[in-house]
Amino acid sequence: MKKTEKVFEKKEFWEKRKKDFFWEKRVVWKMELEKSIRLTVDSGDVVLGASKALKNALNGSAKLVLVAANCPRGPLLDLRRFCELSKTPLVQYAGSSVELGRVCGKPFPVSALSVLEEGDSDILQAAKTA
Repeated sequence: MKKTEKVFEKKEFWEKRKKDFFWEKRVVWKMELEKSIRLTVDSGDVVLGASKALKNALNGSAKLVLVAANCPRGPLLDLRRFCELSKTPLVQYAGSSVELGRVCGKPFPVSALSVLEEGDSDILQAAKTA
């Protein structure tokens, strides 16, 4: 039996996780956000890519900009600055760019995306609760 398996079998580990409200809230919120992202990609107007997200944030045409956790530092700082200037909400996705690409239904990593039209989803309300 591996060391990690022993840790997960311990009752104290699971009791601590049950009591950790913030951990449960983050997991639930990430799942809700993933559903909203997928619905937005399917029914709304979404532009993928950091450079196009920068242009949309600068123009003010984006309603929301979503960034992966491992987005490179340079584009991330530019996105933050441009979103502040255009008063566009910026949300950092808790997963990597590969996970964000999977959520979008794409076979490639997505470091950033901008939402132009939300379609049938509630992604703007989900972003406000972040």
